[in-house]
Amino acid sequence: MNHSMTRNEKVEARVTSSHCGFPPPGAKRQKRGVSLLMVVMVLYLGWGLAAGPVHGADPQTFAGSILSATTDDPADKEQNKVAGPGWFWNLGPTGIRAMLVDASGKCEWEGKATCFLVKYVFPKSPADGKILPGDTIIGVNAKKFSTVYKLGYWFGIGYDGPPMEFGQAIEESESVKQGKLDMGKLDIMIVRKGKPLTVAVQIESKGAFSATFPFNCKKSEQLLKEACDYLVKAQDNQGGWWGDGDVNVDACLALLAQGPEYYRIVERHLDHSLAGIDKDTWNWILAMNAIVTSEYQLLTHNNRYRKYMLRLDDLFKDNQCPNFTFGHMGYPVRDKGFYGPMCGCTALCCLGWSMLERAGIPIHKELLDKTMVEMDMAFKEDGYPYGWSNEACQKTSVFSEEKVRNALTSLKKPIHARSEQAGGCLPMGAMTLVHQFRPWKDYSADLVTNHAIALARARGAIVNGHGSGYLHGCFGLLAAASVGDGVGQDDPFRIVMDYYKPYINLARCCDGSFYTQPTRDDMNGDYGRSTRNLPTAVWAIVLSVPKRALLVQGRKDYKGKMDTAYRAILKRDFAAAARALAKPRPEEAETAKAMMDFIDAQWQKDTAGLAAIEGSGDILGLSEELAKLQKTYKGLEGFDKAVNRYEEDLQKDPWRKEVATGKAYMSFLGVLQKFKSDSAAKKLDQFAQENAASIYGKWAAAVVKEFNTSGTVTVWPNGKPFDSSGK
Repeated sequence: MNHSMTRNEKVEARVTSSHCGFPPPGAKRQKRGVSLLMVVMVLYLGWGLAAGPVHGADPQTFAGSILSATTDDPADKEQNKVAGPGWFWNLGPTGIRAMLVDASGKCEWEGKATCFLVKYVFPKSPADGKILPGDTIIGVNAKKFSTVYKLGYWFGIGYDGPPMEFGQAIEESESVKQGKLDMGKLDIMIVRKGKPLTVAVQIESKGAFSATFPFNCKKSEQLLKEACDYLVKAQDNQGGWWGDGDVNVDACLALLAQGPEYYRIVERHLDHSLAGIDKDTWNWILAMNAIVTSEYQLLTHNNRYRKYMLRLDDLFKDNQCPNFTFGHMGYPVRDKGFYGPMCGCTALCCLGWSMLERAGIPIHKELLDKTMVEMDMAFKEDGYPYGWSNEACQKTSVFSEEKVRNALTSLKKPIHARSEQAGGCLPMGAMTLVHQFRPWKDYSADLVTNHAIALARARGAIVNGHGSGYLHGCFGLLAAASVGDGVGQDDPFRIVMDYYKPYINLARCCDGSFYTQPTRDDMNGDYGRSTRNLPTAVWAIVLSVPKRALLVQGRKDYKGKMDTAYRAILKRDFAAAARALAKPRPEEAETAKAMMDFIDAQWQKDTAGLAAIEGSGDILGLSEELAKLQKTYKGLEGFDKAVNRYEEDLQKDPWRKEVATGKAYMSFLGVLQKFKSDSAAKKLDQFAQENAASIYGKWAAAVVKEFNTSGTVTVWPNGKPFDSSGK
C-alpha cells in the first residue's frame, strides 16, 4: 500500500504545521549550515514537477519571489543596492541584468513575456556604456524574440522564449569562423525612449561548444577551469563558501572532481564543518555530507573522515520516521506536528547512505533496505509524489516487485519527445544513482534506464525544480550522465545538455562564474541562498563529467591494478596507466582492453592534427604541440612510433633552422605588440625581407602591413595574422 502524501494533504500540512517549515524555537543549526532562507527553500525541496500546481502557484507568491527578491551575496549585493529588488536574468558575459517583461513592460502573473527590460549593467563589463538601464531588449543578431515566455509557475515547463533565444545568439556569435575580428560580437536590438536601435556588444569569445560537449570540447574545458578558479578564490578563511544548504558540498564535489591538487581546498572545508554535525543537523545536510565524504574516501582511501562517516550512519538510523523515510530533521527531535517526510529528502538520504556503504562504512544495512522499499513503493508511472503526511508516515509499505515493474512506463516512451511530467527531478535523479550503486533488486537496471529516459523527456524541468532548481538539476543531470557515454544522439545526457546549451551561455558571468537564473517555480530559494557559488559549483560538476572522477559522475569502482590504471587515466598519466594494464589477470582482460582502447583513441585523436600543422609550414607550432603531447603520452608504444618521424626531423635542418626562425619572429612580434612603435615595425619588416621564403617571413610582412595601415596588430596565439592565408 502506498502511503504517499496527496496534493491536498500536502497543502493542508503546510497550512496546519505549527512552524510552517521553520525549525521549532531553540532548534540548533549546523554552523554555516541552515539559514532562514534555506529553511524557506527546503520546505518545498522534495518536489520537482507533477501534474498540477502546488505551493506558491499564485500571483502573490510570484510577486514576492520574482519582483521582491533580494540578496546579500557579495557578488551581486551592489546590483541589488543600485537596481533595487527583483530576481533578474543574467544575459551571458555581457554584464547585463534584466527582467523578463511583456510588451507593455510589465512582469506579472500569467504575463506573456516577449522581451527584457534592462535593470542593471555591471561597470567595466562589455555592455557598460552601451546598454543602459531602462532599455528594452527585443532581439539579438537581427532576430526579434519570437517565442512567448508565459510568466508563472505552471505555465509551460522549461526556459523556451527570450532567455534561450539570447543564449543561442551567444553561441552563434562565438561560432563565427576563425579569422574574423568580430568573433563574439552581439548585435543587441533595443528600444530606448521609444526609438529602436541596434547596439554592438563585444564579449570575450570562448568559441563554440562541440557537438558532444562537455566531451571533447575546448569551450567546456575553458569554462570549467574558470569556474574552478572562481570557487578557489571565493573560499573564505573558514574553508566555506558564501551561501547556505548544499552550496559548500557542491563546491567540494566540483573541486574533488578536478584531481588531487584540489583536495587540500576540500579538506579545509570538511575539517571545519564536519565537527558541527549532530542530532539537530537537518537531514539534507547529513545526506550531502555523506556524499562528499564518501567521494573523498573513495578517492584517497586515507580514512581522514571515517569517524564522521560512522556518525552520519548513526544519525541516519536515528532520524528515520516510523516508516523509515526522512523529513527535514530527525524524527525524534522534531515537533510532532511538523512537516512530514518527503521523497526528495528521503532519496537524497538513500544516496548518501548507500555511498557510505560503497566507501567501506559498516552501515545499518537493514534500515537502508527498508528506506529503499518505501521509495520504490512510492514510485508511480508519472514519478515520485511529494511525500508522506504525518499520519501516513506511521505505517510501512508492503513490497511488491510487480507494482514497481508496472510503473516503469518510460521504457516504452520516445526519449526525444518533450514531457512536463518529471515527478520530482531530485528523487528521480538520486534514486537512479542509488539503484546503480546498490542494485538490490532484479528490476534495478530497468529502473535506472526508465528514470534516465524520464529525465531526458522532462529536460525543461531539470534545472527548474521546486525549492532548489540547482539541487534538482545537479542530481537530475548526473543521473542522465550515468547511463551512457554522453555522446550518442539518443543518450539521455546528450539530449538534456543539448537543451541546456543556450541556458549555460546565458548563465555565464564576465568573471568566470555562473549565475542563478529565475525559475518558473515561485518557491525556489536558490537566489537567496547563493547567486554565484551554487550555480558555479553545479555547472563545474556537470562540465567535468567527462573526467568520470566521482562516483556520482559515473566513476568505475575498480580494484587492484585496474584501479591503479583508472586513477592514472583520470590524471592523464597514460604511460603509468599502460604499465598497470600490462599482463592483466584473465578476469580483468576485458576491462584492461577497454581501458587500453580508450588510451589509444586519445593519443590518436590528439596527434591527428600534427600533419596539418606540418603542412601549414608552422614548424615552431609543430614542435610546441609535439612537446605538449609528449608530456601526456610519451612512453606509450603506439604514440612513440607515431611521432618518431617528427622527433627526428626536428633535430636536423631544415626544421631545426625553421624553429629558430619562428622563435625570432615571435620575439619581434612581441616587441611590436607591446610598444606598437614604428621602430619595432621596421625591425619586423627587416625580418620579413630576410626570411621571405619562410612562413614566418610571410606572417611578419602581413603584420607589418596591417600595423602601417591601421595601427593595430591582430594575430592568433601562434602568431598567425588574422588576414593571412598562411600560404
